[in-house]
Amino acid sequence: MKVEIKVSKKIKEFAEAIEFIGGRCFVVGGAVRDHFMGQEAIDIDIMVSRIDFDKIVEVMKRFSESPVKQVVESHAPVWMMVIDGEQIEVAQARSERKVSQGKSGFVFEPADEMEDMERRDVSVGAISWRIVSQEIFDPFGGIADIEAKVMRHVGPAFKDSPERIFRFWAQMVRFDFDGDADSFEMIQDMVKSAKWGMFNKESGEFIEGQRQERDGMSFGMMIEAGFIPMSQIWRHFEKMANKGSGWDKFRQFFIKSGISDMFPEFIGSRFVFAKDSDEMEWKFACMIGFKERHVKSFADKIGMPKAVERRVREFCEWGMNGKPEPIIQGRHVISVWPDRKVGRWVGEMVHKAFEAQVAGEFDSVESGIEWISSR
Repeated sequence: MKVEIKVSKKIKEFAEAIEFIGGRCFVVGGAVRDHFMGQEAIDIDIMVSRIDFDKIVEVMKRFSESPVKQVVESHAPVWMMVIDGEQIEVAQARSERKVSQGKSGFVFEPADEMEDMERRDVSVGAISWRIVSQEIFDPFGGIADIEAKVMRHVGPAFKDSPERIFRFWAQMVRFDFDGDADSFEMIQDMVKSAKWGMFNKESGEFIEGQRQERDGMSFGMMIEAGFIPMSQIWRHFEKMANKGSGWDKFRQFFIKSGISDMFPEFIGSRFVFAKDSDEMEWKFACMIGFKERHVKSFADKIGMPKAVERRVREFCEWGMNGKPEPIIQGRHVISVWPDRKVGRWVGEMVHKAFEAQVAGEFDSVESGIEWISSR
């Protein structure tokens, strides 16, 4: 299939120069995805295959309006050039092999176009456009997934980094796509089998990015779905406090991030879903797991009003009295209805299951799943 994606004359000339010496030059990533979503591409990223990287850099130097430089935050062979005043990232087609934890724990090797697409996170990001011939390369059905509004992982390489989980979820929410059932199952397997220490940096960066962009991400939904543990959110709040964030800033983030919409409210001896409650103090007590020892150090750092601190302490004491551990989690609910779009209903079902547990209707994961299956 041939299409016309808007790029400048100089970029076309750069692609022609690459192909003249035996390479192939593609626009990849968001620019191609956005074209098929009917949106104008903002950033142009280029992938070059079939020639050595030093030859790629030589051509970049001929066309760039400023010195060519390596992208510092990238651990892969990615360089930056400037054309028509715009920064253009150019990468050699590569395969990735995971050898250790973290972003730098990959070994890269030159590869062809197919191997480069195989390392991508999701199908909608694994579409490339060959500039000279105007041909589309879509090996994983990304165009069909855009039309169906489905977010789907590309392949087994997805398991190599927990960071992919957060990128998957962010794109799904950003574009209002449904999550593919097989992809959700893989993500939940990753979460269950992982040591949470390996998630610390990735989740912290993800949360910080969402706080800045405020693009509607609901952290509560991720927690309920079992994609991210509450401890990671708490660590980020601690980081905010250590940086000197005041009470007003903390409170604003807590509410606008969506976290405050998903906590249970304790009434008498039962938990009730708190979606309509605006009692900030109770939700904060829930967030810290009713651990009163956390209150004072955190309150002092962020300048929490004394009246608020006293109320939080009361709730911590209240919440610890006879608090049972929920048997049914979000991942159990999703496993019963894997084809249904994850949303607020997951947390509501978890709450209903907890009420049934307290009432003695089930006492194990197996009997709990039977209970929610009958709803």
